[in-house]
Amino acid sequence: MPFRARWLAVALAAAALAAAPSVPDDDYAALVAKSMEVIRASVKGEVSPREVRKAATTAILIAEVAQQSLDGPDAAQRATLRDAALELAATIRKKDFPAALKQVDALKTLKFDPKAKKERVKLDDRTDYKELMQQYRHENLGGLGYEDLFTDLGSSPDKAVPAKALTDDLRRAAYHSVVVADLMAFHVPKMKADEWKKACTAMKQDALDLAAAVKAKDGATAYKTVVRLNETCNRCHQEFRRD
Repeated sequence: MPFRARWLAVALAAAALAAAPSVPDDDYAALVAKSMEVIRASVKGEVSPREVRKAATTAILIAEVAQQSLDGPDAAQRATLRDAALELAATIRKKDFPAALKQVDALKTLKFDPKAKKERVKLDDRTDYKELMQQYRHENLGGLGYEDLFTDLGSSPDKAVPAKALTDDLRRAAYHSVVVADLMAFHVPKMKADEWKKACTAMKQDALDLAAAVKAKDGATAYKTVVRLNETCNRCHQEFRRD
């Protein structure tokens, strides 16, 4: 499908995507657990400003994925986790790393608060698009290395993601990108707002498709979707990236 036509298609699907939880219940707990590992590793030892931003942004991602489904039987647990993750992000920003380590470990055995607000809260003022995009940089630059990962997978000479790469870690990276796209959608610039919204919607759909292909162990489809994801990211960088 031509790039422009695909963007029109994903734009028409934007409302449906926004209304549905981005991460299935089966992957929700695993994504939160992986994010907790990232935070824990980031705030141990000598913590650089980049690691502070990575850890705080990851806590915001936990909050976002937790609050995307607040009408089910686990609504109170999710709302409680969201609130705890936001408190964790604030502690990290204050650079109280011993307290942050205790808070992130407490997330594993968090007791839900039945009074927790079972409505979405605004998160767009808790992080900015630069911090969200920083997550894709190399680990030495305070990121998670996803940009290099997706570039390598989209350069396969066999036009298929190798079977050994169709892992739970790759699926979580895809869902991580879905949640980033959800948060990026709140940071609409004054110029080229429509292009920004289309890029966020396309990024989300591409990442969802990648997660589905990885789960199905379909290397050929995973390759096609990661190529599309890279195209979406590159086009957005051409329009908006300034560094």
